[in-house]
Amino acid sequence: MWNFDIVTNILPVHILEDIKKVTPPHPLNGEDSLAWTITSDGSFSIASSYALTAGVNGWVTMDIDGLVVDLGTKEAVGGILRDSSRCFMVAFVARLSLVSVLEAELLGIFYCLKMAWE
Repeated sequence: MWNFDIVTNILPVHILEDIKKVTPPHPLNGEDSLAWTITSDGSFSIASSYALTAGVNGWVTMDIDGLVVDLGTKEAVGGILRDSSRCFMVAFVARLSLVSVLEAELLGIFYCLKMAWE
């Protein structure tokens, strides 16, 4: 089950409804598989992801990474916003406390969206 307490005040209802339709990861659902349609072999690359927004005026890209090592001792997240020319706009790094990898990544998305809206 998703925990929407962190984002209900910042995301529109229709976005939350779309997220609710996605089944959270669970061992009984089997392993995840790659499904990246931008490349011919289905493998993801950072370069291929930039192809989606490169040169689109007004677009901002978010690069985010969450880290969890020894739950409870080392959790952090960082991110960077770039404009449509891939020029640096703003970046952040934050220490987290007692979060899973998924929560670290979601918090990274939250922080980047918050920076983009500000």
